[in-house]
Amino acid sequence: KKVKFPSRETVFDYWLDPETSTFDQWTKSPYIVPIDFDSKTMNMNSITVQTPETCSATFWMQNLVTMRRPVMLAGLAGTGKTQMVKGMLGEADPLEQLSYSINFNFYTTSTVLQNTMMLPLEKK
Repeated sequence: KKVKFPSRETVFDYWLDPETSTFDQWTKSPYIVPIDFDSKTMNMNSITVQTPETCSATFWMQNLVTMRRPVMLAGLAGTGKTQMVKGMLGEADPLEQLSYSINFNFYTTSTVLQNTMMLPLEKK
């Protein structure tokens, strides 16, 4: 059976609704939720405005991590890759999953990386 997508959109603009077994736009998915922002108690940098692209990427990241598969996001600087990953890791149960952020740059060597990774380890 052929699945027809509108000519302006791609397969990545849709998600499969498991209840109806139909493809629908990410904008209509349950993954896009309203933002509850209080400027008195929250920092604007902690908010991610959900778009179809961020919902899709987050959905796939969560599913791959659940299946214990590696995830790599690639893209231009300032597109929200780090914020999406840190947001997902921040929601994880700390008893089940630990994370540690290491910033890389042009000058990062294997020795610097190894020393950075050894710093938080507890030595007995």
